Amino acid sequence: MPTSVVTLLLDVVTGLSALTQKVNAMAQAETDLQNAVAALTTAVNSAVAEIQREAAAIVAAIAAQGTTDPATTTAAIEASVGNINTLATNLTNAIAAAPTPAPSAPTT
Repeated sequence: MPTSVVTLLLDVVTGLSALTQKVNAMAQAETDLQNAVAALTTAVNSAVAEIQREAAAIVAAIAAQGTTDPATTTAAIEASVGNINTLATNLTNAIAAAPTPAPSAPTT
């Protein structure tokens, strides 16, 4: 085989190897992003359910105003609002901690 053909074949193999590495890296990035989206979806769904429970607790406390001490009602409402604020902070932190996708490589 002439040297130029061998060199050309080595260049092709090197190029294919580099392309394979890039495709593998892109696949891993996609998997990481899918995992992050799944984790955020779970966190959001959990937070929404908890906020619904806290809202129900607020409604129950307001409904009980006529039958309980106003200080107890106020404390229950304040506790639920505090829990909702904590949930909102946790969600914000989860979103901020989520990995961002790597910029895609320019195509040539």
